[in-house]
Amino acid sequence: RNSILEAAAREMAADANLFMTGLGFLEDEIDMVRNTYRNLKDYAGRYFQRRKRPSPLPAFVVASGPSIDNDLEFLRANADRAIVISCGTSLRILLRNGIVPDFHMEMENVPAVADLMNRLSASFSLKDVNLIASSTVDPGVKPHFDRVIFYFRAGLASFPMFSPAAATNIPQGLPTVSNLGLSFAQQIGCRTICLFGVDLGARDPKKHHAKDAPYNAGELEFNTVIDEPVPGNLGGTVYSEMIYLWSRDTMQDVIQQEGPNLTYYNCSDGVRILGTTPKLSRTISSPPVSDKKKIVAEVLARFDDYTPDMFAKSWVDRNVVLDVRAFQKKLLECCLPLRRAGAIKRRQSPRIELDYMHRVVRALVPPKDTTPEVHYFRGTMFMSMIGAHFYLTRVHDPKKHRAVGRIIKEEFIKVIGVIADRVIEFYRELDPEKIAADEAKVNKILGKSLRRLKTALAPRRSKGGQSTRARTPTRRPARQAPRSKKAPPRRQPPKNKKRPSPKAVRGPARRRR
Repeated sequence: RNSILEAAAREMAADANLFMTGLGFLEDEIDMVRNTYRNLKDYAGRYFQRRKRPSPLPAFVVASGPSIDNDLEFLRANADRAIVISCGTSLRILLRNGIVPDFHMEMENVPAVADLMNRLSASFSLKDVNLIASSTVDPGVKPHFDRVIFYFRAGLASFPMFSPAAATNIPQGLPTVSNLGLSFAQQIGCRTICLFGVDLGARDPKKHHAKDAPYNAGELEFNTVIDEPVPGNLGGTVYSEMIYLWSRDTMQDVIQQEGPNLTYYNCSDGVRILGTTPKLSRTISSPPVSDKKKIVAEVLARFDDYTPDMFAKSWVDRNVVLDVRAFQKKLLECCLPLRRAGAIKRRQSPRIELDYMHRVVRALVPPKDTTPEVHYFRGTMFMSMIGAHFYLTRVHDPKKHRAVGRIIKEEFIKVIGVIADRVIEFYRELDPEKIAADEAKVNKILGKSLRRLKTALAPRRSKGGQSTRARTPTRRPARQAPRSKKAPPRRQPPKNKKRPSPKAVRGPARRRR
């Protein structure tokens, strides 16, 4: 028994829902790449780069929690003394109350964000707002802003495919846009950061957002159940839920990582966030600033232009079909059976039946930088393996156990092919001519070997139509030279030793009767 492993197991069991939430799935990854492709194809703007320089202004990070209604008057009076950062739907709240943020943060890839911007731009001018957005946001968001800075979200297929450099992501900018606003304030060098409306819950679960938030107007749906009691920032009990608590934990981590040199004031009447000082907005004093526009322009000057050559390197010059087929081939090779030394017991364990999955996991969790293909396959494959292990371990009859194991492997191999075909079909939707040329090259390079591998792994059918174990090439261990079967040498007597006389060998003579 190992106390450390047992403690880790308890932690994982407690946060099991978060592990499942963070896996990601194929269609989500496709949506992210599709939006990034469309945002960058003809993009003439800038992209985010991590270049920390101290800023003389504090940052006001504003979200849409219900307590923001109490601080709108303070924000209106002090907006010219700080860098105001709006997060998601809080942009509408600020504009309706006469406050124009310096930076607006967006990360969601859903069309609802573009619809919201359409309605906002019809009533308010967004020309003085600088958009900081993930490259994966809906392409309908970008046209409403004069100045756009895209960052590249790490952990998605779009990052290794389109990011022009390594430091183009905003660290710990998940899972909510409030996390993104806090991390951005840190990255631009603000030494004092004040949180407004970052409630991550509510004292009254029925009042989950601010008065002017689009959720209360029926423009956006909010179906989340807020029912988990947690300590409040200004005392008492506040109600929260899984994603909000994940957001709180991530904020606490990023605050701790930045060290004690920054000051954080939490003016929200919501969830308590460790590392921040609870503070009422009326007790905050900020000195006047002579030229705030110059400071904001200095922040914008840190970010480089995204060029057409960068897009060409990411898409035009890369054979994306070859990348997908090569990774498919790698996973299929993991499914080939290994030849084992010695006989295997007739009743096999789940570990033996699913040993090929161990090799697949190693391919899906590479030790170095990941590729887009890893992200396409990983979420769906992991969930398939979890389900396979769950059901196989509940089949105890040896004969049925082996039969179920074979069925699982057949379906597992099919899933690999389905994912690869779906990704290439998606690429074809983006750029039909390029993909047709890429496929022709791939057929010459990989076509024969991939077909041979698929044939080897295909199940053979008996006369009754049931699948049988196919004869497949095996990954054999190195052979050892066979031992020669020579007869053992005759035993020779020692050299310097007298042979016994025949009489001594026969022993004493028998006495006659």
